[in-house]
Amino acid sequence: MYVVNTKGLDNTFDNKLLFEPTLIHIKIKTDYIEDEIEKMIDIFKSHNVPPSNIKCKNCAYARQRSMIDKIQA
Repeated sequence: MYVVNTKGLDNTFDNKLLFEPTLIHIKIKTDYIEDEIEKMIDIFKSHNVPPSNIKCKNCAYARQRSMIDKIQA
């Protein structure tokens, strides 16, 4: 992971901030990714709309919008 943090201000500001890049080695698990990609491809190929997810902001917007449309109709 590549992280860039500000080092703060120098003795004089001179309209610039100083940054210090840091490379951090992180071990991550990737064994699940292939299955998740296959699931995504299956959804794209499907003719059915997938169920909404409570954590999805787009799904929440669609739910609220459909409620407003019903009230105005």
